[in-house]
Amino acid sequence: MLHLLLATALAPNLAPIDDPKKEAPRGLPPIVASARYEKGEFILTQTFQVTTYRAVEVTIETGGKPERRTEYVPELKVEVRRSTWKYRDLQGYGRDGGEMLDEKTLCKRLAKERAVLLSVDGKLIDPFYLKMLTEDGVALVLPPKKAEPKPDPNGKGEPRTEPKPESNPRPSGEPKPKPDNKPRS
Repeated sequence: MLHLLLATALAPNLAPIDDPKKEAPRGLPPIVASARYEKGEFILTQTFQVTTYRAVEVTIETGGKPERRTEYVPELKVEVRRSTWKYRDLQGYGRDGGEMLDEKTLCKRLAKERAVLLSVDGKLIDPFYLKMLTEDGVALVLPPKKAEPKPDPNGKGEPRTEPKPESNPRPSGEPKPKPDNKPRS
């Protein structure tokens, strides 16, 4: 039921795909989220389905004797995550996927809450998916998440850090590579 409600709510912001016979998209599909601009921040709302398991005691007849067992019943729950972003921390693109939208244009398009396509790996969304947007639709590219430190295996509560390499793999004069901001291939 939630899927139907969500699809109905998002449908006005999505346009039909022009030609389904074209080459298949590359990379991961974007996430559909809602976004709005308010008081100097972009507020993103993502909805996830989370499966949890509830323990249930049941009695089963085994060989004529009742036997108590614990069974785990799956339950689907909806989890809503909200995050706020400044313009400098994200990139906004239109349906053409060309130039990044300037702050004024992005703020205007997100003055009211609307569905957006969201890339969370720091890469541009494949043009195949951008065709779902209306002419004034928005695709947002967020920076990739940084890895969380792993807990200490000795149980001391200190995060474990990976050892640093002893030598620099780049020659001393070679510049650091820039992040790839091309569509996935």
